[in-house]
Amino acid sequence: MFGEWLRAEMAEKGITQAVLAKPAGLTQQAVSRWVRGLARPEGAGTMKAIAAALGVPIQEVVDRVEEAEVPAAQGAAARQEQERELREEFAELRERLAALEAEKKSPRRARGA
Repeated sequence: MFGEWLRAEMAEKGITQAVLAKPAGLTQQAVSRWVRGLARPEGAGTMKAIAAALGVPIQEVVDRVEEAEVPAAQGAAARQEQERELREEFAELRERLAALEAEKKSPRRARGA
């Protein structure tokens, strides 16, 4: 299974989910879904980024992804989990945006004061 292979490779190389996600422009939550077997990476760019981060040939990643199957029963659970994670991400982004907007509205402090 892709998730088990990915987890083992990451552990062996001391790579976290966040570190793996960053070069591919993905979220840690996406990598978490792969590790748990709820989803698998899609797209050549994503697989290339995984291969580079892990230091393995891209063909190994492609082969592992092609072997992986997300069971149909997990499909609905995966979608629900993805929706929950997206809601959390959106809430976090809204909070960050509100903080940035509040920062823009607040009077700037004099430098060197």
